[in-house]
Amino acid sequence: MFVNLKYLIVTIAAIFFALGIGIMIGFNLNNSEILSNQQVKLIEDMDSKLNELRIKNDELQIESASKALINESYESFLDNYSGILLKDMLIGKNIVIIQSTDDYFFPDLNEFYASSGINIEYQAVIKSPEQNQNINSTKYPEIFEENNIINYKKLYSLVTEAFINKNNEKINMYVEDKIIDIIYQNPTEKIISNVVLIGGNQEKNSNSFDNIDNAIISTAKQLNINIIGTEDSKVLYSYIDAFKNSGISTVDNLDQTIGKISLAFILNGSGGNYGSKETAQSLFPKTK
Repeated sequence: MFVNLKYLIVTIAAIFFALGIGIMIGFNLNNSEILSNQQVKLIEDMDSKLNELRIKNDELQIESASKALINESYESFLDNYSGILLKDMLIGKNIVIIQSTDDYFFPDLNEFYASSGINIEYQAVIKSPEQNQNINSTKYPEIFEENNIINYKKLYSLVTEAFINKNNEKINMYVEDKIIDIIYQNPTEKIISNVVLIGGNQEKNSNSFDNIDNAIISTAKQLNINIIGTEDSKVLYSYIDAFKNSGISTVDNLDQTIGKISLAFILNGSGGNYGSKETAQSLFPKTK
């Protein structure tokens, strides 16, 4: 359901007014059998304000439900007409989608962009350092430092490099060793034009962005490949600010139809930061 901040504030205020009335009555009953006229008036005023808050609360609930219905209508409209809007927009684009988190799922991206002409070469999920602690040092000597410590930045940089350079032998090796999971693939002879990075997290982890996402972004930039940072609209810990600080375009609501459309426009050349969060410059790119 659509969460309205004003509704929450009014609800909390109403609760405190009710508690105030109860405390006032209880205090006076313990100290006097008869409430003074001034105290009665005070309670009546508080009760009147409480009723006003209840009425306002009901109005905001109706407003919230109405906005939720409108949002659902917009989403349904975009779902039905996105194919027409995006038709042939991204012909010639050959991209890799890399998820730095498995907390959120995006299984329908290939289907959604079907009419645009784009090819998703790979959609992959990178396993976290916690899931990649048993890597064979003989098989991957280049990522090990002194005392047999794994350099995860180096590991995820190599994974990104394999995708961009279309090194299928290494990609298959990473899959076999459970360093990554492949959600979708359609290998072609075309060069990679863009990398779409899906981040965000359910848990606060200060090292996650630096070890994984930043390594992916840096590698893409070094190889002169445009990279776009995205995430689910409901992530608990957003990476959008970190993406913006890295100097890349962003979409903060890729799970929503409007977010997928924004990504299409960015892939077509509209840079910027789009979505439904405070970090966005606007909901979606302006059409030329």
